[in-house]
Amino acid sequence: HHRGVARAVRAVLRMKQAPLLEVDPSARREFEYYPTPEWMTRALLRRVHVFDVLEPCSGENAITKVVAATQSYGSFVLTNDLDPARPADMHLDATTEQAWTRFEKYRPHWVVTNPPFNLADAIVPLAVRHVRSVAMMLRLSWLEPTAARAPFLSAHPPSRLIVLPRHDWRGAGSTDSVTSAWFVWDEGSGRKGIEIVTKQERDELIAQERTC
Repeated sequence: HHRGVARAVRAVLRMKQAPLLEVDPSARREFEYYPTPEWMTRALLRRVHVFDVLEPCSGENAITKVVAATQSYGSFVLTNDLDPARPADMHLDATTEQAWTRFEKYRPHWVVTNPPFNLADAIVPLAVRHVRSVAMMLRLSWLEPTAARAPFLSAHPPSRLIVLPRHDWRGAGSTDSVTSAWFVWDEGSGRKGIEIVTKQERDELIAQERTC
């Protein structure tokens, strides 16, 4: 039994260190799939006008369903997820330059996604380099200038942070130790700084979902 647990732990650690293409999509689905609550996306859309959107880690389209409902005529939402079992327009590895070169051909204006946190170090710089405006759901601890992130964060600090109340991502009855925020790179908008989504606003957004 103990040997089996140890093998499982080693497999998870290898998964976190391996390139995304080498990961069994079913394993990724089990360990890294945390759908974004609708209220979080609505909180972003209250503050940021997004259009011609690419969702590179779309999962079951939790984000894109909300975004698509707000898009004006002629604007598109393009989806991608590595896992071929997920409903998406493409199934490319969002940690690679090749995938972003492909995405770029569709000329998205925005990237809006909640990437797997342990792959954000690869995905975020690619998104910022290839797409004009980016909104990423990340833990606030992503601001820590680790060896992997410091050069990017120094050269490309987010223009806005939309900080959210803590959320129980795992559905285990307890919240994460660090809250999440929308990290926004959008120099063209002229809006900068830190914005706060209060628990009261969160509850209002949730109540709106229930009456729709």
